Amino acid sequence: GVAFGQPIFRADNFKTNVGVVERLRREVAEPRGVAVSQIALAWALGKDALVEQYRRDTIQCAAQRVIARHGLAGASMAAIAEEAGVAKGTLYLYFKDRDDLLDQAAGRIFDELLERLKGVLAGDRPLRESLRELVLTKLAFFDQNQEFLRAYIALRLGAGEEARHRRRR
Repeated sequence: GVAFGQPIFRADNFKTNVGVVERLRREVAEPRGVAVSQIALAWALGKDALVEQYRRDTIQCAAQRVIARHGLAGASMAAIAEEAGVAKGTLYLYFKDRDDLLDQAAGRIFDELLERLKGVLAGDRPLRESLRELVLTKLAFFDQNQEFLRAYIALRLGAGEEARHRRRR
Protein backbone atom coordinates (compact mmCIF):
# COMPACT_ATOMS: atom_id res chain seq x y z
CA GLY A 1 0.00 0.00 0.00
CA VAL A 2 0.86 3.67 -0.09
CA ALA A 3 1.82 5.07 3.31
CA PHE A 4 0.30 8.36 4.44
CA GLY A 5 2.77 11.22 4.22
CA GLN A 6 5.18 9.23 2.06
CA PRO A 7 6.19 10.95 -1.18
CA ILE A 8 4.39 9.17 -3.99
CA PHE A 9 5.63 10.94 -7.09
CA ARG A 10 8.80 12.68 -8.10
CA ALA A 11 8.54 15.34 -10.80
CA ASP A 12 11.52 13.95 -12.70
CA ASN A 13 10.05 10.45 -13.12
CA PHE A 14 6.27 10.92 -13.00
CA LYS A 15 5.67 9.99 -16.63
CA THR A 16 7.52 6.71 -16.28
CA ASN A 17 6.03 5.77 -12.94
CA VAL A 18 2.96 3.99 -14.28
CA GLY A 19 3.18 1.36 -11.54
CA VAL A 20 2.54 3.99 -8.86
CA VAL A 21 -0.49 5.31 -10.73
CA GLU A 22 -1.94 1.83 -11.10
CA ARG A 23 -1.28 1.08 -7.44
CA LEU A 24 -3.06 4.29 -6.43
CA ARG A 25 -6.04 3.40 -8.59
CA ARG A 26 -6.24 -0.02 -6.91
CA GLU A 27 -5.94 1.54 -3.44
CA VAL A 28 -8.74 3.98 -4.22
CA ALA A 29 -10.94 1.25 -5.71
CA GLU A 30 -10.27 -1.14 -2.83
CA PRO A 31 -9.27 0.94 0.21
CA ARG A 32 -7.65 -0.94 3.06
CA GLY A 33 -7.30 1.89 5.53
CA VAL A 34 -4.66 3.57 3.38
CA ALA A 35 -4.79 7.37 3.24
CA VAL A 36 -4.34 8.66 -0.30
CA SER A 37 -4.12 12.42 -0.62
CA GLN A 38 -6.55 14.18 -2.91
CA ILE A 39 -3.65 15.50 -4.96
CA ALA A 40 -2.17 12.03 -5.45
CA LEU A 41 -5.60 10.76 -6.44
CA ALA A 42 -6.02 13.60 -8.91
CA TRP A 43 -2.61 12.82 -10.44
CA ALA A 44 -3.66 9.22 -10.76
CA LEU A 45 -6.84 10.25 -12.53
CA GLY A 46 -5.18 12.77 -14.86
CA LYS A 47 -4.26 16.39 -15.39
CA ASP A 48 -7.83 17.64 -15.79
CA ALA A 49 -8.86 16.10 -12.49
CA LEU A 50 -5.80 17.66 -10.82
CA VAL A 51 -6.66 21.12 -12.15
CA GLU A 52 -10.31 20.74 -11.11
CA GLN A 53 -9.34 19.59 -7.61
CA TYR A 54 -6.87 22.45 -7.26
CA ARG A 55 -9.54 24.99 -8.24
CA ARG A 56 -12.11 23.44 -5.88
CA ASP A 57 -9.58 23.48 -3.03
CA THR A 58 -8.60 27.09 -3.77
CA ILE A 59 -12.23 28.22 -3.80
CA GLN A 60 -13.09 26.27 -0.63
CA CYS A 61 -10.09 27.72 1.21
CA ALA A 62 -11.11 31.19 0.04
CA ALA A 63 -14.63 30.61 1.39
CA GLN A 64 -13.18 29.55 4.73
CA ARG A 65 -11.04 32.71 4.93
CA VAL A 66 -13.89 35.04 3.93
CA ILE A 67 -16.23 33.51 6.52
CA ALA A 68 -13.53 33.63 9.20
CA ARG A 69 -13.00 37.35 8.52
CA HIS A 70 -16.51 38.59 7.69
CA GLY A 71 -18.93 35.97 8.95
CA LEU A 72 -21.62 34.29 6.92
CA ALA A 73 -23.33 37.56 6.00
CA GLY A 74 -20.14 38.82 4.35
CA ALA A 75 -19.51 35.59 2.48
CA SER A 76 -21.12 36.41 -0.84
CA MET A 77 -20.11 34.51 -3.94
CA ALA A 78 -18.52 37.75 -5.19
CA ALA A 79 -16.39 38.10 -2.03
CA ILE A 80 -15.35 34.43 -2.22
CA ALA A 81 -14.46 34.75 -5.91
CA GLU A 82 -12.36 37.84 -5.23
CA GLU A 83 -10.54 36.06 -2.38
CA ALA A 84 -9.89 33.05 -4.62
CA GLY A 85 -8.69 35.21 -7.48
CA VAL A 86 -11.27 33.91 -9.94
CA ALA A 87 -14.30 35.34 -11.71
CA LYS A 88 -17.61 34.94 -9.90
CA GLY A 89 -18.93 32.78 -12.75
CA THR A 90 -16.05 30.35 -12.21
CA LEU A 91 -17.50 29.43 -8.82
CA TYR A 92 -20.64 28.14 -10.52
CA LEU A 93 -18.59 25.78 -12.68
CA TYR A 94 -17.67 23.90 -9.50
CA PHE A 95 -20.51 24.62 -7.06
CA LYS A 96 -24.26 24.88 -7.56
CA ASP A 97 -24.64 27.81 -5.15
CA ARG A 98 -23.19 29.22 -1.95
CA ASP A 99 -24.79 26.52 0.21
CA ASP A 100 -23.23 23.81 -1.97
CA LEU A 101 -19.84 25.53 -1.73
CA LEU A 102 -20.10 25.79 2.05
CA ASP A 103 -21.24 22.16 2.38
CA GLN A 104 -18.27 20.97 0.35
CA ALA A 105 -15.86 23.25 2.22
CA ALA A 106 -17.16 21.83 5.51
CA GLY A 107 -16.79 18.31 4.14
CA ARG A 108 -13.20 19.11 3.22
CA ILE A 109 -12.53 20.41 6.73
CA PHE A 110 -14.00 17.30 8.34
CA ASP A 111 -12.00 15.07 5.96
CA GLU A 112 -8.89 16.89 7.17
CA LEU A 113 -9.89 16.21 10.78
CA LEU A 114 -10.37 12.53 10.02
CA GLU A 115 -6.93 12.33 8.40
CA ARG A 116 -5.35 13.96 11.42
CA LEU A 117 -7.14 11.56 13.76
CA LYS A 118 -6.11 8.57 11.64
CA GLY A 119 -2.52 9.77 11.92
CA VAL A 120 -2.82 9.84 15.70
CA LEU A 121 -4.36 6.38 15.80
CA ALA A 122 -1.75 4.96 13.43
CA GLY A 123 0.95 5.59 16.01
CA ASP A 124 2.15 2.82 18.27
CA ARG A 125 1.48 4.61 21.56
CA PRO A 126 -0.07 3.38 24.79
CA LEU A 127 -3.86 3.87 24.98
CA ARG A 128 -3.70 6.70 27.51
CA GLU A 129 -1.26 8.67 25.34
CA SER A 130 -3.32 8.01 22.18
CA LEU A 131 -6.50 9.25 23.85
CA ARG A 132 -4.72 12.36 25.10
CA GLU A 133 -3.34 13.02 21.61
CA LEU A 134 -6.80 12.49 20.05
CA VAL A 135 -8.35 15.09 22.37
CA LEU A 136 -5.52 17.58 21.79
CA THR A 137 -5.71 17.09 18.03
CA LYS A 138 -9.46 17.70 18.00
CA LEU A 139 -9.20 20.77 20.23
CA ALA A 140 -6.45 22.29 18.09
CA PHE A 141 -8.37 21.51 14.93
CA PHE A 142 -11.60 23.12 16.11
CA ASP A 143 -9.66 26.09 17.44
CA GLN A 144 -8.02 26.61 14.01
CA ASN A 145 -11.36 26.35 12.19
CA GLN A 146 -13.71 27.84 14.76
CA GLU A 147 -14.99 30.85 12.80
CA PHE A 148 -15.88 28.85 9.70
CA LEU A 149 -17.41 26.01 11.70
CA ARG A 150 -19.42 28.39 13.89
CA ALA A 151 -20.90 30.03 10.79
CA TYR A 152 -21.47 26.69 9.06
CA ILE A 153 -23.26 25.19 12.06
CA ALA A 154 -25.44 28.29 12.35
CA LEU A 155 -26.26 27.95 8.66
CA ARG A 156 -27.22 24.29 9.03
CA LEU A 157 -29.21 24.76 12.24
CA GLY A 158 -31.19 27.51 10.53
CA ALA A 159 -31.69 25.40 7.40
CA GLY A 160 -35.42 26.08 7.21
CA GLU A 161 -36.84 27.90 4.21
CA GLU A 162 -37.20 31.17 6.14
CA ALA A 163 -33.55 31.14 7.18
CA ARG A 164 -32.48 30.24 3.64
CA HIS A 165 -34.51 33.19 2.31
CA ARG A 166 -32.90 35.58 4.87
CA ARG A 167 -29.40 34.44 3.85
CA ARG A 168 -30.03 35.24 0.18
CA ARG A 169 -31.14 38.84 0.80
